[in-house]
Amino acid sequence: MKAADEPAYLTVGTDVSAKYRGAFCEAKIKTVKRMVKVKVTLKGESTSQVVQDDQVKGPLRVGSTVEVRTNEGLSSEAVIGKLTDASLYTV
Repeated sequence: MKAADEPAYLTVGTDVSAKYRGAFCEAKIKTVKRMVKVKVTLKGESTSQVVQDDQVKGPLRVGSTVEVRTNEGLSSEAVIGKLTDASLYTV
């Protein structure tokens, strides 16, 4: 489980441990193709949706109230319930 102050994704230059040929090696992130999945609960409807981070206006923190563009294309107020990092990292 992530701590409240941890970012939703890692940035270029972050030191990480990467698996290479079956062994874990120290590495540094060189490029990031960012994709964070955000599970939100829409206010007023009490329904949940999973959207990408580029559809969210506001801080990417669990429990934050944000404005989200729903899958139907509408803008709505919502609360973030879960963040999942599905980004591709090159080390």
